[in-house]
Amino acid sequence: MISSLCCRFRDFGLTHAIVVPLAVSGAVFAQVALAQSNPAQSDPAPGAAAQSAPMQAGTAPAVPFCANWPEGSKTIDPHMRGLQPGLDNWVFNASGDFALLGWLPDRDLAALRTFVAALNERGTQLAIVVPPPRGLIESAHVDPARFEAEKLDYPRIAEGYDVFVESLRESGAIVPNLREAIAAARAKAPVEFYYHRDIHWRPEGARIAAEALAAEIRTSDVYKDLPRVEFATHAESEMNPRQYWVDALDQVCGTGKTYETATRYVTEKQGGGDAAASLLGDAGVPQVVLVGTSMSFRSDGGDANFGGFLQQALSVDLLNSAIPGGGLVTSIMSYLYSADFQSAPPKLLVWEFRPFDPATELEIRQLLGAIAGPCAADQAVLSNTVQLDRGRTVALRLDEQAAAKLPPNVYLDLSLSDTSIREFDYSVDYADLRRERIAIDLARAQVATNHYFLELPSGQAATLREIAVRPRSPAAGSATVTLCRRPEPAL
Repeated sequence: MISSLCCRFRDFGLTHAIVVPLAVSGAVFAQVALAQSNPAQSDPAPGAAAQSAPMQAGTAPAVPFCANWPEGSKTIDPHMRGLQPGLDNWVFNASGDFALLGWLPDRDLAALRTFVAALNERGTQLAIVVPPPRGLIESAHVDPARFEAEKLDYPRIAEGYDVFVESLRESGAIVPNLREAIAAARAKAPVEFYYHRDIHWRPEGARIAAEALAAEIRTSDVYKDLPRVEFATHAESEMNPRQYWVDALDQVCGTGKTYETATRYVTEKQGGGDAAASLLGDAGVPQVVLVGTSMSFRSDGGDANFGGFLQQALSVDLLNSAIPGGGLVTSIMSYLYSADFQSAPPKLLVWEFRPFDPATELEIRQLLGAIAGPCAADQAVLSNTVQLDRGRTVALRLDEQAAAKLPPNVYLDLSLSDTSIREFDYSVDYADLRRERIAIDLARAQVATNHYFLELPSGQAATLREIAVRPRSPAAGSATVTLCRRPEPAL
């Protein structure tokens, strides 16, 4: 994924439910049904499902912690070192299950608002899906002796999530409140949302999320422009998906891998519908695109069918471009780089990401540049090509006089002659000694690209001083930096 300057934070299941009200600042939030589920951690890399002993859905064996935990956990993914046993054979993660969110910082919200507007100018409406913190939803199973008191301030966490959703909506994006949706679903019947010891939602949780999002989309202007086609979902078989916290515990404690089972669902088009049952645009691409993490698509045999449930709930076809293991921006950036988006933007772009990983202003400026795409020759303001070295290579340097001649709204188009380079770093230096560091990791990206973009802050082009590139491995070929005039308002 692409690094940022902001901090990172790093969730369900049920056999019986206990319903408790959450009071926040004198207001009573919707009741949250607390159920038996499972945690998980950072977005796993794609790969074949590991072998395991199956178990009945909705049950969990004894938590396989050992005396060597957490001291022996230093060899595993750092995001999993905060795993702690919960009650009723649950596991929770200190580094993400209790994420305290809130209103987006002003700079990040301004950037997101500009991003939504830029998509609108291309004819695309943005929708965002963010599940609530797992520790909040499943607090009945948290062992309070295992965590600091501040992590257990559930009213504050609930209020923070709700405020976060409202700030995302302020940007102009369509955003469902999944905390409320979970509470409403559990008020009707017990339902499992997440696995007992894995970060992914179960198929039942994916259905709740999809239906909540669809309810918001159906009330929007964009929905009336989406041709309809009917879908039906059926249970196909039992699956035994890999659960990554179980793997981590086995790696340290050697206690084996016993995974929770789930029902595999399949969604199929029923035929007919608008426009001769075709939802493809003029360029032959779908009008709804889903981007996101392994919550939206898993290649290890444990897919929760979120995209399928969304198709059925909307009666609309979609292209699922989510990338498992890609984190926050790999999937959306890969799609924005693609010829599909550049030639025929969708009417609706659905972006799913985790609550502990909100986008920052720097990351959104990269997406803004991607919307603009490769610089047209008549829009190029300044360009320079250099041969890449083994270390840091300065690709462009400007003095005060040269920078003063730049137009106020420009974006950076960095192209590499070697398209096999998917992992590298580059930096942008300003006159006030600020240095923005951008780490590119598109090893899992679905498109082969040699262009990388960054929208420069509005009005700060005149302070630009240097752009440098550093490949992470010995690289051949050249790098071309182009400063491109952007006709639309920038950040």
